[in-house]
Amino acid sequence: MSIPGLLRPLLCLLVLLVQMPAHAQQEDKGQALLQQLAEASRSDVQAAVVAIAESGDSRARDWLDAYGNNRLSVIKDTGKVVIVTNNRGRDWSIQDPLTGDSLGEMSRRELDRISINNALRTQLASLLAMMDLDVKDQKRRYEAASGLLGEVDASMVAPLQARIEKEQDSDVRGRLELALAIYRVEQGDVEAVSVLSGRLHPEARAALNNAVATGEPAMAAAAS
Repeated sequence: MSIPGLLRPLLCLLVLLVQMPAHAQQEDKGQALLQQLAEASRSDVQAAVVAIAESGDSRARDWLDAYGNNRLSVIKDTGKVVIVTNNRGRDWSIQDPLTGDSLGEMSRRELDRISINNALRTQLASLLAMMDLDVKDQKRRYEAASGLLGEVDASMVAPLQARIEKEQDSDVRGRLELALAIYRVEQGDVEAVSVLSGRLHPEARAALNNAVATGEPAMAAAAS
């Protein structure tokens, strides 16, 4: 057999590999993340959510948004995770979360919803807001920052401080500073009261009123 004849099968194989979708050539890591969430126990589900959020995958926000809105399900027969795009009627429209391709319709009885409790849904909303602070669109960043008012917890303090330092838009930065100040006042930080003074936002007023109600002299005096 000639050299060209020997190379022909190899060239055919290379052509097939080039034409093969990327997710077929290499297992999509997103699949493992979604399966981890689908199979997580109640004690492990938060870690599974954080793993998706911190994965750096451009699709992560869509997955978590679908999860928070009860649109992430598992096909009972195969265990495949799908996104429900329309849940009206008996047959639901579903989508591949990895490719975004439509998978047609499937009876709702053939799907198991990946459940989420209200406490985690609240945490997830804050997590999505934190993720939106990194987008280029100023309006989305402002809306995300506004969504954090009254929703900040201890785990978010350091990331918020870092975000404030690099935020270039004054309106967004002001919202983030307000969100952080509300949390700090709720934790008894007297110095943070000055940031809330004169603010009309309901969450800011509520934090000040609660500070007065604590009866702690320094805090009550600063918040009055």
